[in-house]
Amino acid sequence: MARVLLVSANLGGLDPIFPLPAEPGVDSVYFTDQSGPAPGWGSVVRVTPRGNPRMEAKRYKCQINRLNEASGYDWLAWADASFRFRSIAFLPLLAGVGTDGLRAALIPHPDRETVADEYTYILRQIGRGNPYLSSRYPTMDLLRERAYFSVRHDLSRLPLWSGGLWLFARGPRSDEFFDRWWDTVSRFSVFDQAAISPLLVETGIEPLPYNVNLYRNWAFERVHHA
Repeated sequence: MARVLLVSANLGGLDPIFPLPAEPGVDSVYFTDQSGPAPGWGSVVRVTPRGNPRMEAKRYKCQINRLNEASGYDWLAWADASFRFRSIAFLPLLAGVGTDGLRAALIPHPDRETVADEYTYILRQIGRGNPYLSSRYPTMDLLRERAYFSVRHDLSRLPLWSGGLWLFARGPRSDEFFDRWWDTVSRFSVFDQAAISPLLVETGIEPLPYNVNLYRNWAFERVHHA
């Protein structure tokens, strides 16, 4: 069995289904409520969202370690459905984080440097009436989430990591990270990105940067959805 599993979820019709190129040593599973083909994905699981499709997709993401399909893998990788891949040859290389669950490979956010910057940007954009953000993230929920982390962290000193594409090694600490990530998303809002850095600190996981442009590089591009 391949020891890297790549997971994605596409619910609610926000994204088309992009094909996935093959790569030795990487298995894949794709959760979707769409009926079309998913070329290249090793396993396609058709699901019916039980509530908000965006929150349901976040459950697959933030509870990737609890998926039945994830059993037996040493590394779990996630890609939002908005990523279109030319190659996934980088995933076995990211598995250099080891197998003890003490490290994870993440992409630095290209536009904002810190968690504080992220909260400020999102809240400011909502205040200005940004239709994409204001329809997804209630202001009070984000304020509560920021206050929750600010009690224990200087958010201006925590780097901002992309939540859309990453790889974690399996282990007790990564299990704790994912459980606490899902608790945060469930408690406050569907927003997940800003919580990554403080939760890495709190669970003792070292982030190893994968320094590529998040939006377009040799291996993939991020296609903005509606």
